[in-house]
Amino acid sequence: MGMSKYLWENRLMKKQNKDLYFDQEVLRKIQELLFQNLNDMLLALNIEFRYSGKMIVGNCPVHEGDNSTAWNLYIEELENGLKGNWICRSQHCEKECKDNLLGLIRGVKQFGKNWFKTVDWATEFLGIPIEQIKNDDSIVVIKKDWSVDAYLDREPQKQEGIFPRSLIRQRLKIPCNYYIDRGYSKSILDKYDVGLSSNGRFKGRAVVPIYNDEYTHAIGLTGRATWQDPKNKWIHTSGFRANHCLYNFWFAKEDIYKSKQVILVEGPGDVWKLEENGIHNSVAMFGTELSEEQMVILERSGALNIIVMTDNDKAGILSAQKIKEKCGRIFRLYFPKIKTDVGDMNTDDITKDIEPILNKAVSVI
Repeated sequence: MGMSKYLWENRLMKKQNKDLYFDQEVLRKIQELLFQNLNDMLLALNIEFRYSGKMIVGNCPVHEGDNSTAWNLYIEELENGLKGNWICRSQHCEKECKDNLLGLIRGVKQFGKNWFKTVDWATEFLGIPIEQIKNDDSIVVIKKDWSVDAYLDREPQKQEGIFPRSLIRQRLKIPCNYYIDRGYSKSILDKYDVGLSSNGRFKGRAVVPIYNDEYTHAIGLTGRATWQDPKNKWIHTSGFRANHCLYNFWFAKEDIYKSKQVILVEGPGDVWKLEENGIHNSVAMFGTELSEEQMVILERSGALNIIVMTDNDKAGILSAQKIKEKCGRIFRLYFPKIKTDVGDMNTDDITKDIEPILNKAVSVI
């Protein structure tokens, strides 16, 4: 008995679809569509990366290396007309996986020789069936309002943005209960996009984004462990240089310029506490050391006065002394005598101990 028409057509369709996985024109289209959505694709693969000129760099996501510049993905037009070629300079993973975006997917997802899984992941990410990619020449998919071309056209920054704020808010569970339990308001954590990560290297951590001056892109993320006895209490995105920026400067810069004074604290929690109480000109050093790069930011901010509010422990006291030595000839410095660390203060403490210092500093400008 002969094969039914339905079974014959179904088998023929499967064979034709199988051929599409090796159709060079289809694969070229998939590559182009992936490149249009490069930022989203890298995030979907949980790859940590940063931009350096016309190249993306980071730890190799295939063999999970520890060299933060060994993996390079080129985002400029190459001689062969393709974009998105990559190289691992430590173990040359691209030789085994292939040096294009489909090869990157194959390596990161550990699909091995299963080319069908690789292409299926790509088409599922794009949300387009492979048959449609073959037959529709007009397909152009921009999944988000951000693209590599937009990045290349913007003005250079001190530290390049990793990804847009809108994506951060999509990926984190905001606000983060870890900090709510420690007395911070939901509104302040929402304002600063502080949330819990549910996947990737930051899984289970309370993540604090650090933004560029324009408040458009994150230049880094720092994540605090929310569990007992972690191996690393804090981790950061690869390549983030905390000593090259001041936390909250993107919000505080206008108030600093208008008031001619800045409050210098150690960490983000101190900033949040002051912000909750209506004080909008504080910035944090990410620790106790004020770097030369951070000094330059303060010098160009328009501030004449610095109100130094480091913690009351030994490290904080030593930090205040070093800041006095470094900044005493450039700024008018104030060192409020407070009984507790800024992050532990309540509204009454701030009203009693900090606001008089702010008023005194303003009166002598």
